[in-house]
Amino acid sequence: MFIAIYSHNTVRHNAYKKDMKIKKIYILLLFGLTFAISACSIKSLQRVGYETLQNIQKQQCDKELSSDCPKQKTYNRYQRQIKDRHADAQVPPNTAQGNSANR
Repeated sequence: MFIAIYSHNTVRHNAYKKDMKIKKIYILLLFGLTFAISACSIKSLQRVGYETLQNIQKQQCDKELSSDCPKQKTYNRYQRQIKDRHADAQVPPNTAQGNSANR
């Protein structure tokens, strides 16, 4: 009888371990999917926010009946300009190391 109870508990324990592994996999997949969706939605929200501000500026300029309204930039062009500014502002790593080594 002891052997039967022991083997029953062992089978139960193995099934529990298997269920926990499956649950861990589902949780990891859920986090991965949530992260992927949130990354896409953040970019979409940034784009919508930028375009909304551009439209507000255009409407204000149209209300004033001004002929010298600034040309509207697309979101993609705006992002390219930001990347270009960051690339231009970065100091090459060899230059920074060379200066500190010569001191």
